[in-house]
Amino acid sequence: MAVPTDETDSESVASGALGFGRAAPLAGKTKPMIPTRQNSALERAVDAAGEAWALDWSNTLHGEGRSVSGGWPGTLSEARSRVAACVAKRFGVARRVSAEELEMLARRAYAAARKAWLAHADLAVEE
Repeated sequence: MAVPTDETDSESVASGALGFGRAAPLAGKTKPMIPTRQNSALERAVDAAGEAWALDWSNTLHGEGRSVSGGWPGTLSEARSRVAACVAKRFGVARRVSAEELEMLARRAYAAARKAWLAHADLAVEE
C-alpha cells in the first residue's frame, strides 16, 4: 500500500480550529516562545494539516480502488513529521518549536486527522 507523502495545502482543507480542547499544561512548562495570538494561528494550521493528512490517506486509498474504512492508519511519528513541515512552511525557519511543543502539536494534528478520518470512514462491518 502506498503511504501518502505529498503535503496537501492545509489552508485549502480547513479554515479555523476544530474546537479541540487544549492539552493539560506540563509541569514546569516554560512560557511559549510566541504570543498567544500566534499560538492560535499555529494551532489552526496544525488542525488543518491533520485534516489534510486524513484527506491524503483517503485519496491514496481511493486511487488504489480501496475503501476508506476502519481505524485511522496514521502514526504519531508521521504526525511529528507533518507538524514540523507545517511549522516550517507556515512560519519559516525562524520559528522553532521545543520538543514539548512538537509533541503537543503532533498529538493535536493526530487527533484532527483521526477525527476527520472517522467522520468519513465507512465504519460498517463487512461480512
